[in-house]
Amino acid sequence: GEIDVELIQTIIKALVGNPGSYATFGETRYAVHMDKASGVLYFFDVSGEYKATVELVTSRPVIGVISVDNYDDLEDATSDSDISHINSFVANFVSEFTSKYAMFSRRVGMDRFYSFTDYTVLEELMNDKFSVIDTFREESKQRQLPLTLSMGFSYGDGNHEEIGKIALLNLNLAEVRGGDQVVVKENDATKNPVYFGGGTAASIKRTRTRTRAMMIAISDKIRSVDQVFVV
Repeated sequence: GEIDVELIQTIIKALVGNPGSYATFGETRYAVHMDKASGVLYFFDVSGEYKATVELVTSRPVIGVISVDNYDDLEDATSDSDISHINSFVANFVSEFTSKYAMFSRRVGMDRFYSFTDYTVLEELMNDKFSVIDTFREESKQRQLPLTLSMGFSYGDGNHEEIGKIALLNLNLAEVRGGDQVVVKENDATKNPVYFGGGTAASIKRTRTRTRAMMIAISDKIRSVDQVFVV
């Protein structure tokens, strides 16, 4: 086939000061090494290894926790019949959302859902900036409901229990920050959380959901230290 001169020039520039690089021609991935003495480029087909690495990254397990903000306050001020309709609205919305992305989900409380998927789906949601929370907010507003969504997602390699715990911590962080947002963090102590949403006035209103989340955060912090001083 034809030689892509521009690509070869780009590869050579990348190899300056760096003896190894990678290039893709068609569907084939190559490791490229340059012998500076002879000026010869060596291409090694690493498509199999590259594909395996990509599959390993994209198939990493993801656990998400979805919570309905302000549900407790609304429940206290709403009749049983209206609450039934609200529950149906929430359940149908979350079901449609998770089904759209082929995510496994279960409702574990009137205002909480768990979901399970892989990193490919999570990456798609992050690229979309979790617009689902905006959609839910607008649909709630159309029904004159003060409801928003908060979500905590975590992903990583292997330890599902630890991933689940971090997902819960991420949800709690989203609620402490006011709700109506998503927090994503890898199961890795060196990585920082990524935030989506939280830009509305509703996100700073103090509710029982946020108060409870703050209590949990403070309680977890107290348990993690040897001494606590109250001043």
